[in-house]
Amino acid sequence: MTAPVRQQTTYRADAGVANTLSVWVRDETGRHDLSGATSLTVQLFRYGCHDTRTPLATLAATTDDTTGKVTFAIDADTMQRTLPPGLYRFDVIADGADVYPALLEVS
Repeated sequence: MTAPVRQQTTYRADAGVANTLSVWVRDETGRHDLSGATSLTVQLFRYGCHDTRTPLATLAATTDDTTGKVTFAIDADTMQRTLPPGLYRFDVIADGADVYPALLEVS
């Protein structure tokens, strides 16, 4: 398995309502096969916060093919209570390894 490409992309979510997001994890060959991952989560952190070890939220994620597509949902309660409008960093974690960093803009 090749290492994922570290390219940071910004995704957008609507404040106060449920959001479902899909991201594509890529490597040098164009796609990063995550179909064999036994544990897949997304961790959200406040952007620019010095405490990057404690996520604001950890969400279950799924992958349904070998193209590196990862889908996760943020429910309305989490959006309202934990993720007010602002900028956040999120990491896709597969079997304990950070395989994809990205930004989430909530507005």
